[in-house]
Amino acid sequence: MKNRSLLAILPLALLASKSANAATLYSDLGTGSSVYAGGPGSIIQGTPFGNAIAQARPFTVAGTGTFDVTQIDLGVVYDAGNGSFLASIWTSAAGHPGASLGSWTVTTATASGSSTSALVTQTGITGVTLTGGDTYFMVASPAHLSDANKEEWESNNQGASANIFGALNGGSWIADGSGPNAAFDVIGVPAVPEPATLALLPLGLAGMLA
Repeated sequence: MKNRSLLAILPLALLASKSANAATLYSDLGTGSSVYAGGPGSIIQGTPFGNAIAQARPFTVAGTGTFDVTQIDLGVVYDAGNGSFLASIWTSAAGHPGASLGSWTVTTATASGSSTSALVTQTGITGVTLTGGDTYFMVASPAHLSDANKEEWESNNQGASANIFGALNGGSWIADGSGPNAAFDVIGVPAVPEPATLALLPLGLAGMLA
């Protein structure tokens, strides 16, 4: 029974270690209560408002090694509908958005023009692994072409700029020069146990043998 208990504890210890090592893989957010600039943002909308518009912004992962994404935060407010939209992380292909690695339907409760600057947060993300030093894209889009929601992806308040990409009616991505980067961050944990954690494994195995 004692050996079985140790076998059960070791995976939990590894998970706890990974959670404790959560890191910000990318962020252009400020600190304090205001993390993005007020005023016009990049429009996200479905065809009830004209063309369906999706937005993409590049980001480069900090650090080295590989990381499992666990959380994203976006500075998005809504103009119409219930404020829901699709957030996704894409690969980069020749400097353009390539393929989606994962997507999540998120909802903002903050209306356009509000004095607050609450972020839209998606936690519990699994199955998306990024490599330090590589560039990816954060994409905000309507859930489908006929989506009756309209949102604004607000600019960051840090003065960060990026190449702007948009897509109309589900078509190909169009580069639209450089401008204020949309506000967002990406949080993750190392995809493999760190050396300090691996060093504990022999001790655990020795304990099981004892």
